[in-house]
Amino acid sequence: MHFENLMLKLPVPVTIICILLILRGYSQPLDYSYTSEGKLVFSEVITVEEAEKNDLFALAVESFSKENKVRKDKENKTIRVSRSYTFHEKGILSRTPYAEINYQLFLEFKDNRYRYQLKDFDFLPYARNRYGKYETVERKRKSLENVIQNDSDWKEQEEAFLSMLNSEIDLLKLTMQGNLPKKADDSVSQVIELKEEW
Repeated sequence: MHFENLMLKLPVPVTIICILLILRGYSQPLDYSYTSEGKLVFSEVITVEEAEKNDLFALAVESFSKENKVRKDKENKTIRVSRSYTFHEKGILSRTPYAEINYQLFLEFKDNRYRYQLKDFDFLPYARNRYGKYETVERKRKSLENVIQNDSDWKEQEEAFLSMLNSEIDLLKLTMQGNLPKKADDSVSQVIELKEEW
């Protein structure tokens, strides 16, 4: 059956949703990328045609102003945001904290584009303390790269981790379209080895 015929046979609301999904595009599945030093990074350069460096930087500063752990460099037009995410194991009656991942969202601005990097991933497992409450175990902190390569339990958390990062990236892109006059056009560039010039 041709695509046009299929669309004609669907109810109008379903057809509209299908068209919107096609026009918007799906979130591309993330894949692990590493720098030349073997550090995990998710990076992309986004072009916003009708914006200048200062406009994008000002929008980002305004958008992240309510975050607790933000470092802004006005001279170099960069922003670094410290983030953390807690994974849970699914239990019969409740969810048990499994691990916390701390990472950095790093934004750089140049002319009419910006580059984000999600990097510096640390893995902190949870354990019960002497009062029976769950807390992170600092002495067992590892780099996420080490966990991915050596921990057989990671596969159970991998889908939740990538889903969390996809949500983070989608929200960032929506944020950076915020006060701009026209919808941003994205140009994607997967970074394996980060370079100074981009």
